[in-house]
Amino acid sequence: LQKSLVVVRSPYTVGSGIIIGYENGKTKILTSKQIVEKVSNVSEVTVLANEDQLPAVAIFFAPDNLSLAFVYIQGIHGSPASLNYDTLPGEAILSLSYDVLSQGTITGTTETTTSTGYEYTIIETDIDLGNGGGIFSDDALIGVITSNSTDLIVISTIVLQSNSTWPSFDPDPPVGPDIPIPCDLSDPECVAC
Repeated sequence: LQKSLVVVRSPYTVGSGIIIGYENGKTKILTSKQIVEKVSNVSEVTVLANEDQLPAVAIFFAPDNLSLAFVYIQGIHGSPASLNYDTLPGEAILSLSYDVLSQGTITGTTETTTSTGYEYTIIETDIDLGNGGGIFSDDALIGVITSNSTDLIVISTIVLQSNSTWPSFDPDPPVGPDIPIPCDLSDPECVAC
């Protein structure tokens, strides 16, 4: 699992990210939005992967204020985590981030729908969470940590259920909390949605 773990750093904070695949010679990383949302330029974000410090080449935010971001770096790095979309209360899980390794169980799940009809799952757990790391069950990624507060909430990887084309890359796209992701919520093939 450590081969899928990276450290994502911005001038404002540092946290973990999980490699989830490759596209067009770039490595795709899923992380918590709070790690990268305050930057004004993608070049402010770096990723530590395989002991190499690499600049981000693109950042996309999930829609509907979901606390997820997709960070891309040039080249093929690490090993993508396998994904599992099924979560059950009582299931044994592992929290893995650059600063925390903890075991526990899922204590509950809540199906949630955004105002635009987008569905996702909140996973509640009794374990210590890091910032932006992953929640694993049977060596498969089931969630990404999006809150480091006492409510211990992660968002299920159901947001990645579609394996279609990701948004186009911009060599230096604008990023920030007020810049919307190029995403069509009516398109069921849109992975970023």
